[in-house]
Amino acid sequence: MKKQDLIDTLTPKKIEEINQILLYDFDAIKIFKKDERIKFILHDPYCPDKSLIQGVYVIYKKSILNLLEGRISSIHSVEYFHTKKKDRTITEENIEYVLEIATVVVLASENNEVLTKYFYSGSKDKKDKGTIPYLFYV
Repeated sequence: MKKQDLIDTLTPKKIEEINQILLYDFDAIKIFKKDERIKFILHDPYCPDKSLIQGVYVIYKKSILNLLEGRISSIHSVEYFHTKKKDRTITEENIEYVLEIATVVVLASENNEVLTKYFYSGSKDKKDKGTIPYLFYV
C-alpha cells in the first residue's frame, strides 16, 4: 500500500458523522455537557477541555456494550440478536440509573467540525480491545 493510500483511508471524521453513528447505530443518548450527572466523568484528567466538547453521549444498551467490548463478534450474530431482544430503552431523564455500566463518549473539536479529541469512560475491556477508538481517527 502506498503512503498516500494509507493517508486517504485515515482521514479524520467529522463530528456530525460520528454523531450519526452514536445516535442511530449505537442507540446512544446525547446529553448536555453541563449536566450535573456526568460532571465527575468530565473532570477526568484525560477528558478534553469543556470549551472544546461538541457532544456527550451515553451508550447503555447491553447488546451494543457487548459488541464494543468484543464479547459479541458481529451485529449479525445470534448472541447479538438474543441480547438485543432483552435491551430496554431509557430516556435522558433516567440516565443516572445506567451511568455505572454505560460508556460515556465525549467528542471534542478545535474547529467545531472535525473531531480532534475524544474520550470515553468505562471498563478496562472497552479501552484495551474495544471498537470505539477505530470509529474515530484522530
